[in-house]
Amino acid sequence: MMTTAVLVPFKGDRYKSRLAPVLDAEQRKQFAYLLLESVLGAIAEAGLRRDSCVISPDPEAWARASSAGVSYLRERADAGVNAAVRRGMRRLANRDSFMVLPSDLALLTAPDIKHAMRMGRDTSLVIAPSSSFNGTNLLMFPRRFGRFLSYDNNSFWNHLDAAASLGLRTTVVTRKALVFDVDTPQDAAEFADLHTNTRAGRFLGRLRSA
Repeated sequence: MMTTAVLVPFKGDRYKSRLAPVLDAEQRKQFAYLLLESVLGAIAEAGLRRDSCVISPDPEAWARASSAGVSYLRERADAGVNAAVRRGMRRLANRDSFMVLPSDLALLTAPDIKHAMRMGRDTSLVIAPSSSFNGTNLLMFPRRFGRFLSYDNNSFWNHLDAAASLGLRTTVVTRKALVFDVDTPQDAAEFADLHTNTRAGRFLGRLRSA
């Protein structure tokens, strides 16, 4: 039976720097932690707590992972998503496939994760683009795809090209919760307008009403 590990990279600095026009440095840091907490909650609710790992150089991220019952891998410094994911893959060497989830999927729920898992039963690679279709949000892939990771410019298209070159059957998922992340002030405003009952959502709501 194929076993899948869930990897959650978390940067150790520059917390949500693109939100600087609307949040100060401390607010961005707290918001980033709350988004991570929300993603870990969805992972736990999906029953994948023991199969997941946060990869980060940030001690607070380790603490949040531990509180959620999720393991963590300490990085010495932020070397980028590609390096973080590969470190996680080496750590979990007994797994056949991996699902990478960004820590800022503000709307993510357990059913969204389970949906992607179901898609993975009938396909080799499952991918969810960012809303702009130039980035990769969720990515579920077999171990041999690891050397083709391309979390840089146009990663969505780079990952599709790599999958095609390997002959991997690919499924693209566009559920709102998998496509939506909070990167820009516009994203933050949309998230706040949704009035989600999450700690991250309430945090933004309080800041807007202050």
